[in-house]
This record gives sequence, C-alpha cells and structure tokens, in this order.
Amino acid sequence: MAIVLFFEFSNGFNDCANMVVTPVITGALEPRKALLLIAIFEFPKDGVNYLSGQVQNAGIKYAQRRYKKGNLNGLVPEKEM
Repeated sequence: MAIVLFFEFSNGFNDCANMVVTPVITGALEPRKALLLIAIFEFPKDGVNYLSGQVQNAGIKYAQRRYKKGNLNGLVPEKEM
C-alpha cells in the first residue's frame, strides 16, 4: 500500500510538470501564467478525486453489508446446475 501511495504522489508531480512545460515550450503561455493556471485547476481536481473515492468506498461498504445479511441479489452470479 505504501508503494502505491508513493507512486501516486510522485506521479502527480510528473503530470503537473508536463502540464506546465507544454504551453511554455510552445510559447502559448508565459511560465508564471502557466503555473497560475495549473495551480487554479489542479486544486479542485484533488477535491473531486477525494469525493469520488468516498462514493466508491460507500458502494463497497453497502455491498459488504448486503453480503453479510445474505441478500446476494445482483452481487453473486447464480450457480449453474
């Protein structure tokens, strides 16, 4: 788990670097403007990623509760005879 978290953390640095370098190298933006835009748009993305993880976690917990209660409709394929 620690390796996965480290990779995701370090991969975010690579994504940001690519997003800054591309408009600067092509001359579309000055470096300060590119950094400002990246900072503005990356911040909400982290919030959305957090919320989507919470929704997925809630779905997993719901499925686990149904499984423990024995209500397996739609969770487990029926056995073939």
